[in-house]
Amino acid sequence: MKRNVVCPGIVGCLVLFFLLTGFGSVFAGGVSSREEQLERLVKQLMEQNRKLGSRLESVEKQLSVMRQEEKERASEVSPAGEADAQESHWYNRFSLGGGVTGLVMGTLGDADSMEGVRSTQDASYTMDLNLDTDFAKWGKVFVHLEGGDGDGLNNDVPSFSVPNYDAYKTATALDQSALTISEAFYEFSFSDDRYGFDIGKMDISVLFDENEVAGDETTQFLSNIFVKSMGMNIPEPDNFYCPAFMLRAQPVDLMEFKVIGASVNAHGEDSVWHNVFDDAMIAAQVNIMPRLLERDGNYRFYGWVDKRGS
Repeated sequence: MKRNVVCPGIVGCLVLFFLLTGFGSVFAGGVSSREEQLERLVKQLMEQNRKLGSRLESVEKQLSVMRQEEKERASEVSPAGEADAQESHWYNRFSLGGGVTGLVMGTLGDADSMEGVRSTQDASYTMDLNLDTDFAKWGKVFVHLEGGDGDGLNNDVPSFSVPNYDAYKTATALDQSALTISEAFYEFSFSDDRYGFDIGKMDISVLFDENEVAGDETTQFLSNIFVKSMGMNIPEPDNFYCPAFMLRAQPVDLMEFKVIGASVNAHGEDSVWHNVFDDAMIAAQVNIMPRLLERDGNYRFYGWVDKRGS
């Protein structure tokens, strides 16, 4: 009788094959599961990153809007805050300035000299004190105090234009110099200083026909023909320091308008403050201010009505 004999080597190989096949499928299944988990994790991370990016962009937009609003509020509040800070200190509303001018002048051969010397040496001085009070949107008050003594050569050299226009005697009954109020007026302006008016006691000689290089006898030319020669009124007003008003308007950069009214004539022993409308002067000026060849220019046209003696 025959028996089936199986080789132990073949059996072992078959068993090993089946074992390896099983373990391989299990291992392959484990690797596949991990790859899916990693893939899901990557997708979740990408989704979270997208959401975070969207939130970050939204926050940046909100911060940008907040910064812009803060700048706008600062630009609106800051000037007011600065104004309030300035108003809290009363001394910030006042400015004070002034100066002293002294002159010594002489001549040779003038006919008015005494004792045959035929020469003259005269001295004079003036002092100016300016007080400017700023009430912000309510306008300004300007006060000019002035005093001095001496005529210089004005009485020794006859001329159409006095040589010493700075001379201004303010002597008292005791022959002592005293300060006098030359100007005291109120000024109000609006629309970026394009419109405004002045009223009070003013120096009307500087209100029109202005000149930037010849209008100050203490720092520019000394003779009055180069300071202010008001050829529009002959004789000139009895006193340039008088009650007056000025209206001004500059609707465009190219053109400015002014209207000036003043009481310029004293009535006998009365001052210019008596019957201020009886002997008045009214002047109107149009100033055209073009800029040609990169240079500023002024072309002034003015007229006047002089009621003195009428």
